[in-house]
Amino acid sequence: MVNVQEYIDKKYPAKEDKVNCRELVIAKKNENRPEGVDEVLEGSLSLKDFVNLKVLNCQGHKISELKNLCDCPKLEILRCAHNELSSLELTGLTQLKSLVCSNNYLTSLNFSGLNPNTLNFFSLYNNNLISQDLKVFEHFVNLSRLFIGNDDEEKIKRGIYNRFYGSLEPLKNLDKLKSLHISNTDIDSGSEYLPKSLDLNEIYFSTEERSGCRLRLIEKKIKLLKGELIDAQTYLDNNYPKEERANIKGLYVGGMDSGKREIKKTGLNWQVI
Repeated sequence: MVNVQEYIDKKYPAKEDKVNCRELVIAKKNENRPEGVDEVLEGSLSLKDFVNLKVLNCQGHKISELKNLCDCPKLEILRCAHNELSSLELTGLTQLKSLVCSNNYLTSLNFSGLNPNTLNFFSLYNNNLISQDLKVFEHFVNLSRLFIGNDDEEKIKRGIYNRFYGSLEPLKNLDKLKSLHISNTDIDSGSEYLPKSLDLNEIYFSTEERSGCRLRLIEKKIKLLKGELIDAQTYLDNNYPKEERANIKGLYVGGMDSGKREIKKTGLNWQVI
């Protein structure tokens, strides 16, 4: 592994080099990013003197700290996912449009320094954020993607996961929201407030990795919304008009249980869940 500060200081040795830098892309090389950095970078990175920086991409390393981000007031894109960050200072980043800090160890974030009219992509899933409701996002009216859930089973087993709870109601005015990731959180109400702008195929709400999560309380409601479930009475009313029912000799909906009212559509088959 290579110290990230030494790597940057070698690449940008003079203050003038840093001042003139607009994009700092040092993401780890992988199959999707063949142009990336070969070495794994570790340690603390100071962004001092990068005053004109607009893009910072340092994903996929073992960076433990990003210092002096406040020296980058023109920053529009910050991608620092898949590192070992436990804190991230966002003060003064009012031009930020995209913030991707997922898969770290962040315990808190101060959202007040961000411009709610500018930010449109916010990904912070698989961190360790303290208990909080979704009111912190209600003013970010231009968000198109909001990923705040958890799906890293190994982290969850170690007690490392985002602890969002409560209602989805604070998201009701985010009418540009297309994608939402709330898997394995303790969000337990408010599915009726989900913005109509959401792409139903891009609502991620797994409860499999954390069986005790309160999201289970609204899991069926979200499935109904997505069309993965249909109310049994609605199905019968749609397919068997009342005036025809007297002539029906037999009625079979595979797997239906007298105590169940929802059925699941899987291909051409309907099953009770």
